[in-house]
Amino acid sequence: MGTLYYSGMTLKEWQVTSPDSIDESWIRRLLPPLFGAINTIHTAGYLHRDISLDNIQIQENQLPVLLDFGSARKEIGNLSDETEIMLKPGFAPIEQYSEEGEVEQGPWTDIYALGAVLHNLITGHAPPVSVVRCIEDNYQPLVERKPAGYSLPLLHAIDCALAMKPGDRPQSIDAFASLIDLPVSDVEALVTTFPVAVEAPAPAPEPVAAPVPEPQVMAVNHAAAAIEPVTPRNVRRLSPGLVAAAAIAILAVVVVVWKTNRHSETASIAATPSASAPVASQSAAASAPGMATVYLRLQEGEKVLLNGEAKDVKPTSSGFASLNLAAGSYRIEVQNGSQVMSQSLTIDKPGDA
Repeated sequence: MGTLYYSGMTLKEWQVTSPDSIDESWIRRLLPPLFGAINTIHTAGYLHRDISLDNIQIQENQLPVLLDFGSARKEIGNLSDETEIMLKPGFAPIEQYSEEGEVEQGPWTDIYALGAVLHNLITGHAPPVSVVRCIEDNYQPLVERKPAGYSLPLLHAIDCALAMKPGDRPQSIDAFASLIDLPVSDVEALVTTFPVAVEAPAPAPEPVAAPVPEPQVMAVNHAAAAIEPVTPRNVRRLSPGLVAAAAIAILAVVVVVWKTNRHSETASIAATPSASAPVASQSAAASAPGMATVYLRLQEGEKVLLNGEAKDVKPTSSGFASLNLAAGSYRIEVQNGSQVMSQSLTIDKPGDA
């Protein structure tokens, strides 16, 4: 299979190699062609569903290209579409963790992901994972944080895009663009008019030679070997015979969030363990064992067993429950009548690689 070759580097690589070039004016030049590309997809009735720093290419002429349409699907009506999607914690809104029909996906789904991209460019990290936010929303609005050099209209638009409830977000790219007072541009028109304010830096000879922490895709403890930081889900309507088995999704959306003893920042929910567990002193670290919070999807009437022992956990109104676990190996089982779903995971000490 062949594909077009695009010069330049991904937005993620650009952020690493040329962070000083990223400011509001640079972002405002970046957005119109992105708006145009996403709007074209939506107008055709499709959703991208995987917008992230990795999937935006910055060419040498500074024009962005939206990559990786492997997760794109028809917005409505295509019940036979069984496209597998990869959920990036911090970028995927809550409706992508739900079975089709529970919470409808639409343009607002891609708008959330684009808001997460902008949040990352401004703050250096993705917003908290949406699964965690639906239980306890610790997202701190950018209009309250007021990062230096960024206008309130831009910050407000990003906050709106990152609203937990789909209905609270801009419902179209046009609506999102209007919040920032930007046009939705035609890429062909931009080819001759797009200003090149910063010369594109030379690509790093070996990107792998300078590994960089990836909080946007590592919201889970990497020591929990059984849980992948990027979660495959099959978003489709289940047949009646599969409804009971659908509860296996409880472990497909498990998110392990490291907590330090009496020292947790709001943004640490979406960070890696090494970034979210600074050691104040060795005596303080030794005073109590490191804990991890495991969030799982749970329905009323389902029973949870931890290493064979029943646990008294109840789902919240959002349909999730949580377990606080110390370092160790665990087997979590969820019983729903005669159906039993299980998952093994290992939790290491906070901060361990």
